Amino acid sequence: FLVTALMREESSFNPRAVSTSNAYGLMQLLLPTASEQVDPQDRPLRPQDLFDPMLNIKAGSRYVAWLFN
Repeated sequence: FLVTALMREESSFNPRAVSTSNAYGLMQLLLPTASEQVDPQDRPLRPQDLFDPMLNIKAGSRYVAWLFN
């Protein structure tokens, strides 16, 4: 429920949302923050990668869990 509430408040459930501070996607992640939460495969994370809901929610959820710990 917490992740859903964050997505509603941060992006109004718009996976292509971009803030004035360059936060991207459903959970409004900054690129450096998201990069720390996602295992790089072949290449570094790009801003447009954060529009992928699966990646955005995964990185955002990991970040929220990190904050709680």
